[in-house]
Amino acid sequence: MNFSCPHCRQPLEADDSFAGGVVDCPVCGKSFAVARETPERASGSGATPPPGRREGNGGRKRGRWLLLLLAVPVLALAGWWGAESWKKGGERFCEKGHAAQDRGDFAEMAECYRKAARRGNAEGQYNYGVCFEKGDGVRQSLADAAKWYRKAAEQGYGFAQYNLGCCYIEGRGVERSAAEAAKWFEKAAERGIVQAKYNLGLQYLQGNGVPESAPEAARWFREAAEDGYADAQYNLAVCFAQGTGVAWDPVEAAKWYQRAAAQGHVPALCALGW
Repeated sequence: MNFSCPHCRQPLEADDSFAGGVVDCPVCGKSFAVARETPERASGSGATPPPGRREGNGGRKRGRWLLLLLAVPVLALAGWWGAESWKKGGERFCEKGHAAQDRGDFAEMAECYRKAARRGNAEGQYNYGVCFEKGDGVRQSLADAAKWYRKAAEQGYGFAQYNLGCCYIEGRGVERSAAEAAKWFEKAAERGIVQAKYNLGLQYLQGNGVPESAPEAARWFREAAEDGYADAQYNLAVCFAQGTGVAWDPVEAAKWYQRAAAQGHVPALCALGW
C-alpha cells in the first residue's frame, strides 16, 4: 500500500498489514496512523460550466491521457523512493539501537529496535526479540521473543534462525518441538552459525527430532569443529576414538582432542591425560 507522511509529505510504501496501525516516518521520525483505506477522489466538482462556455471532449480526453501517462512513472518513482526511505529508516533505527546499547540505555535501545523491526529490518527484529527474551528495556516475554525471532528467521537472518531453534528445543515461548528445532538449526547452519551445526550433530546422534544417524552426527560435528568450536572438536574426537559414524582412527581422535584441549576444553584435557 502507498501513503504519505502527514507531517513531511514523504511518499511511503509498506505492506498491507500496516493498515490501521501507527508507524514512524523514516524521514522526519514522527509517528502517525496509517489509514485503512484511501478515499477516492471525486471525479468532478459538480459545478456547471458558465453559460456559453463549451469544452471540447476530444481535447479534454487527450489531456487526461497525457496526465495519466506522465503520472505513472512519477508514481512508480515515488513508490520506489518511499520503499527505499522506509528500508533505510529501519537501518538507521537499528544503528541507533546499537549506540543506545553501548551506552547502557536499554529503554532507548528497545524503542529503536522496535522501530527498526516495524519497518521489516531483520536485524532489528532479531534484536527486538533479544530484548523480550532478556527483559531489556521491555517487559520480559518469551512468547514475544519467539514471535520476533520468527519474523527475522523467515527473512533468512541466521542468528534469529538459531535462536528460534533454541526456543523450540527448550519450549521457550513456543510449544516444544525437536523437529521444528532441527528445521531451524539446519537453516541457521546453512548460514554458517556454528552453534547450530553442533546442535544438529547432537540431534542426529540422539535421534531427537530427526532420524538417528551417526554419520550425519559426525558430519555436523566436523563442520562445527573445522569452524573452531571446542565442544564439536571434542565430540568429533570421540567419534574417531569409538568409530561412531566414521572409521575408527586414533590418530584423528588425538588430533581433535588436542585442538579442543588447546582451547581449555576440560574433557579433552582429561582424555589426553593432561
